Amino acid sequence: MAIQPVPPIDPALPDFPGPNTPEAQYDDAAYNWGSAIPGYGNRVKAIGDNVFNNANAAASILELCEDAQRLTEMARDTAMGVANFKGDWVNLSGPLSRPATVQHNNSVWLLMRDVANVAAEVPGVSTAWVNQTARVSSVNGRTGDVVGLVEASGPTYTKATPMSAAPIGWATFADATGAGTDWPTTLASSCWNVFTYGTSIRKTQRASQVLAGGQQGWVFERQLQDSTWSPWQRLFSDRALIEFHALFEARSATTNISFSNGSIQTITLYQNTSIVMPAPRDIGDQLTLRIIPTGAFSASFSGTPIRLPIGASLPTVGPFQRLTLTFVPRYDGAVWDAFIGGVHES
Repeated sequence: MAIQPVPPIDPALPDFPGPNTPEAQYDDAAYNWGSAIPGYGNRVKAIGDNVFNNANAAASILELCEDAQRLTEMARDTAMGVANFKGDWVNLSGPLSRPATVQHNNSVWLLMRDVANVAAEVPGVSTAWVNQTARVSSVNGRTGDVVGLVEASGPTYTKATPMSAAPIGWATFADATGAGTDWPTTLASSCWNVFTYGTSIRKTQRASQVLAGGQQGWVFERQLQDSTWSPWQRLFSDRALIEFHALFEARSATTNISFSNGSIQTITLYQNTSIVMPAPRDIGDQLTLRIIPTGAFSASFSGTPIRLPIGASLPTVGPFQRLTLTFVPRYDGAVWDAFIGGVHES
């Protein structure tokens, strides 16, 4: 909105008939003055509206000036940072002060604050950096300067970076020396394509295994509420319909069962233990336990009650034999009905 000229108030009001106006002229003068009042009032209002609109326009111009100042300061910082280009971020370590720019994942990043260890501040993850790349190299296969929806590859991380640090959008997590602390599985050599969407505190994250092998095509999903991620849940397809299996050891008087460990769980007993059963998540839930004592040890159950078939009891299990038990919830979800699969030799 531009500043507009003040509209004229002309024509002015005629003279108001005063006490000395001759009686023969008074009526005409009063009529002319009264007839002119509405138009005069409209012209006064137009001046008021003009002053109001010009005040708003001045405020908008002030905002534009402030934005221009910020852009000028950013351009100044960018120019200073470019003049102090540090090269590839992956080759840097130790403290780094402004102004500075680095290159990482085909982008140029401007340092916004001094950092104690630049190696710990990943561009695209850490708030210490702002992406300064103004040009793109591909939009659906096109090259050169383009405008519109950009098709670009996401950043790639190793197991040193948790998946919880993935930016909104696509990223790849790959490592041949082991899995990250919050990756969906412990596969030693893995490559996960990860899609993260939502808000900063309400996210959904989906990870798909790429490498050929037993887990190729496995897909997992989890959700973030505030600062807490849910456990990974596996999404099944005709290529991935294999129950998730976990192995762990019972070396204390109690052993807690968690659904996040898998739908089939093998427990190796190194002493007598009480297996604490979780509550069923819903009527259609199912859990399979395989119990392997390493000596003359036994397992009992606590937590959510279990019910064996009528007349049945847990069989005796010798060292390194395998007892298989399958649990499904009762109709009210308050009790596990246990099915004895039998005992197998080691």
